[in-house]
Amino acid sequence: MSSENAQENIVWVVDFSGWTVSSTPLTESRQSVHIIQNYYPGLVGAAILCNPPKIFESFWKILNYFIEPELKEKVKFVYTNNSESQRIMADMFDLDKLESSFGGRNTSGIDIVKYSERMQRRDQTRNLHIR
Repeated sequence: MSSENAQENIVWVVDFSGWTVSSTPLTESRQSVHIIQNYYPGLVGAAILCNPPKIFESFWKILNYFIEPELKEKVKFVYTNNSESQRIMADMFDLDKLESSFGGRNTSGIDIVKYSERMQRRDQTRNLHIR
């Protein structure tokens, strides 16, 4: 879709591999939600939580009190070994391009140096528009 008035949405993918209760304090999680809801309202098209540990269900119940209903509906819990989760990912992504750790078929991984350079160029471009 190409329209001057079209708004792009982002898909926020969180990989919980290696996650522990102490790795993400509740205050940081609340701050992340605050930033998304208040600075990027309507920008998040979906939030994909990949392979969260079972204890995260209790954590999620606490975090739910701080999340607006509109954002809450966009949150999807997916597990790479679950057929329903695989369907959700296939509906949202090209599985040939999606990393295998998220249930896709791409095994090439990320070149962190190239990614960092790309983000730095993007930040510089953004700063030119802000001034």
